Amino acid sequence: MGASSRSCKYVLNTLMQTFQNKQLAHAVNVRTLDNLITELLLWLLDERVPRMDDGSQLLNALNVLTLMILDNAERTSSFMVIISLLKPLDPSRWPTPPSNESFSTRTSKFSELVVKCLIKLTKVLQNTTYEVDLDRILQSIHVYLQDLGMEEIRGAGANDKPLRMVKTVLHELVKLRGTAIKGHLSMVPIDMELQPIILAYIDHNLQTLVAARMLTPTGPVGQTHWGDSMANYLMPATHSADAQLKQELSAIFKKIGDKQTCSIVLYELYRITQLYPHDLDAFTAAIVVRIAFSFIPASLVVAIMKVGHSPIVFFT
Repeated sequence: MGASSRSCKYVLNTLMQTFQNKQLAHAVNVRTLDNLITELLLWLLDERVPRMDDGSQLLNALNVLTLMILDNAERTSSFMVIISLLKPLDPSRWPTPPSNESFSTRTSKFSELVVKCLIKLTKVLQNTTYEVDLDRILQSIHVYLQDLGMEEIRGAGANDKPLRMVKTVLHELVKLRGTAIKGHLSMVPIDMELQPIILAYIDHNLQTLVAARMLTPTGPVGQTHWGDSMANYLMPATHSADAQLKQELSAIFKKIGDKQTCSIVLYELYRITQLYPHDLDAFTAAIVVRIAFSFIPASLVVAIMKVGHSPIVFFT
């Protein structure tokens, strides 16, 4: 036990040193982060740890390291990992020998820890909304809800903490971004024959927030951001453009400069010109195109956009 305890301390100390450095913490990819967080949560629940030498100190160190990872790891990756861990864990990932507790009891305890992690991430969403990739987080929520299915969601009771927590995260995102949240569904197949479940929840949250006067038709009450300011600059108050256009442009501007979403940005800019042909005057359209050509690599910018029903074509 003594040698095992010392080895654990060395490993935990090394990981703490790593995750104290934000640059190193951000370099950890999603798969590694998933494996690490899963192992830490399983060790926190392992009934053998308290029986080790300095077991209480080890439990405290495991807890501190988990919190440190949630604070310093790349936040989008953390959200994706934690949301995915809300689903029942593969039995093969549980440590051996098997615990004296029933599988359902262990699963319930693991879910409670995962929910606590998600609560921690969600609490600071107001300060970190513009640091995360909302498209990827919404994709994770979409996958979670689709895997559950509407029938299981409807049959879930008030004690279904994972589902309640996912709904809470989505509610917070809608509250913070308003109608602009719909501009972050690039990774959700919104053209499915059966509408993705997440869309119904987004619409429900928007209606609820407007009714509670926590949200105006133009967006969250009392909140501004560079993207919103830019949209206001493009669309002065005296302009007749719909407020929805401002919100959609704000969401698009957030994606500019990200290599992974370059083609999506071009498509969305094209879609904007088709949806709001009368609201984009020549000056506004010129600024939008100038921004796109300034930030997006030339190899992805070449696009043919024709009036009518012709598709947009990208040349790479």
